[in-house]
Amino acid sequence: MSDAAAAGANGPKWVQQSLFDTPSAVRPKRPKTDEPHPHPALFSIPLLSVVERLLAGRKRILDPFAGEGTVHRLRARGFITVAVEIQWKGAQRCGPGSIQGNAMQLPFADASFDGIFTSPTFANRMADQIADRHTYYDWNEGPLNPMNIGRWDWHDDRYRLLSLLAWAEVTRVAKTGARLVLDMKDSVWNNAVNPVTDWHCRALVEQFGWQIVERVNYQARGLRHGANRDRVPNASLIAFVR
Repeated sequence: MSDAAAAGANGPKWVQQSLFDTPSAVRPKRPKTDEPHPHPALFSIPLLSVVERLLAGRKRILDPFAGEGTVHRLRARGFITVAVEIQWKGAQRCGPGSIQGNAMQLPFADASFDGIFTSPTFANRMADQIADRHTYYDWNEGPLNPMNIGRWDWHDDRYRLLSLLAWAEVTRVAKTGARLVLDMKDSVWNNAVNPVTDWHCRALVEQFGWQIVERVNYQARGLRHGANRDRVPNASLIAFVR
């Protein structure tokens, strides 16, 4: 039975994991870096084993919101990876197999990838320059590209508009049967949780024809400042099939 047929017959699978309960002594360690401003939303290395399972059977993997190029860590697990990062400094940090580019104008032919693994921004004002917080502004050492979705928070229509344009491009370059693994977390604004994860899921399913096949909720370390730290304790890895 195909992924799509299984999803339709049985509904998506929901799994709860607490990967950060793993003793620190056995957690894979992230290499030390001399970068003065590391990325403020680094992906947790223990989660890569989950991503590998969710992408099983796929080979050529795209990350259109590459950040620091975590997708390239999948190469050691047998995948061919391509990273697209809109910030020039970020693209340089991503290393070989990475390009500076815009997720809304991907420089690839239709049906180029059978897998996508990515984490868009969480609409949480992390592009701001804030004196006591480490943000994307610090990581980039200045303002973000005008087309960087990370510039906008949940209450700005541009966040949703640009996200839809990006998902349209991701769908275009995805092969039929491709898997998309989305790493996503809600954010908080004015004491209320923004339904960022649900919005992206609904957009992908209802507007672009993807189907959810599995969702893995995991305990997220979250931000160290502001309301997100305590009020959004979990993030999700959500697997879709086209």
